[in-house]
Amino acid sequence: MTDTLCWACENACGRCSWSQKKSKPVPGWEAMPTQINVGRGAGLESYTVLRCPQFEWDGRTEYAGMPEKQPGNRAKKPQKPWTHDEIVKMHELRKAGMTWPKVAQALGRTIDSVRGQRPRLERYERSMT
Repeated sequence: MTDTLCWACENACGRCSWSQKKSKPVPGWEAMPTQINVGRGAGLESYTVLRCPQFEWDGRTEYAGMPEKQPGNRAKKPQKPWTHDEIVKMHELRKAGMTWPKVAQALGRTIDSVRGQRPRLERYERSMT
């Protein structure tokens, strides 16, 4: 699990002002200054990002403060069955270029639930050809 949001963010590696070559703090973020040890006692000034307006979860990496990991919220909610209409909507959203985390958000589903429906989505897409 990562302490900074950046390593779990879809916008990391050049798609936000902090991760570009001339890094600049993101306006509106909540971050703590930190030092990264780069060897021989040398330190690089950096930040541990706690909240960021540009944060979009990559759908893979666990991060500190994830809603599923908060105390008292450990039990999984029972999932309602997927409908054919949701599979069709998932197809349309992906065709429109939406990322998997955004599809999950649009459908009100978890990313794991959406990933579990990929085989069904693939069958649907094959049936359309």
